[in-house]
Amino acid sequence: MERQCVFDRWSSTLCGLALAVVGFGASACHDDGPAAASEGSLQTAVQPLGTDCVDFQGIVHCALGAAKLSPSRDGATLDIRGMTSPEKDGVSVVLPAVTSYAPSGRIDGTADNAALFVRALSDGKTIGTLSLQRTPAGYIVGAAFTGDNNGTFNVNLFNGDVQVGQLAARPSGGTGVLLPYYYPWWNWWWWWWWPHFWNIQRGPNAGGCVWAVPLAKGDEIQVVDDTGKPVVADRVELEEVVNKAGSYPYMSFDRIDYTTGGARMLLESEDLENTH
Repeated sequence: MERQCVFDRWSSTLCGLALAVVGFGASACHDDGPAAASEGSLQTAVQPLGTDCVDFQGIVHCALGAAKLSPSRDGATLDIRGMTSPEKDGVSVVLPAVTSYAPSGRIDGTADNAALFVRALSDGKTIGTLSLQRTPAGYIVGAAFTGDNNGTFNVNLFNGDVQVGQLAARPSGGTGVLLPYYYPWWNWWWWWWWPHFWNIQRGPNAGGCVWAVPLAKGDEIQVVDDTGKPVVADRVELEEVVNKAGSYPYMSFDRIDYTTGGARMLLESEDLENTH
């Protein structure tokens, strides 16, 4: 029988601005780790789906909290507005069992303290979370995956399609880095791109999960990588490191939630990879 990960901790609480290390925890998807926390103990519990749902390009999308969904007449875009609470207001995307979800469009990130939370679920259980907060010095990014508190993850830094650096083996549930802007004087780009999520199907980390955060032009970051070299990146991938061969099950997910306090999210398209 296929085993699914259950959520161990929610580590995306926004922390105060720091110039070196900030809260940035994750734990690996794992079938022999410690008992998972109960859903009621999570800082932000999974919200049940309401009745305000629309079919957008063949996929069901449901409003969360105070958000309102408005598909365009030609069906090319889904406009999501009315958000005020970054933890509660947004959209839930109801999926078939998939291994990858890559949306395109824009999310309002203009506020000085703009924040975005994303949650991936399988069979009603949270299997991964991501948080993104804009600060005057750079982004604070937090992530969590399920299972083993002793796991690690890599922060992979890309410029275009080329990996330019890495922050390797960050401890799950441990600390990470502030990601400084490359253009600190820049009047920040008004929009964020939608984060992506997928399950790794092959290779040494098969069974692990990845959050990918693409950055708009003008919102690039400059990070000192593990070699001591400053690198400029326009995409960050948070990838689980799988250490115990054979203990990581094949995984899929069937729902993903995006919540924000920003004024608007605009969804244009969604690429899915199915498990079958």
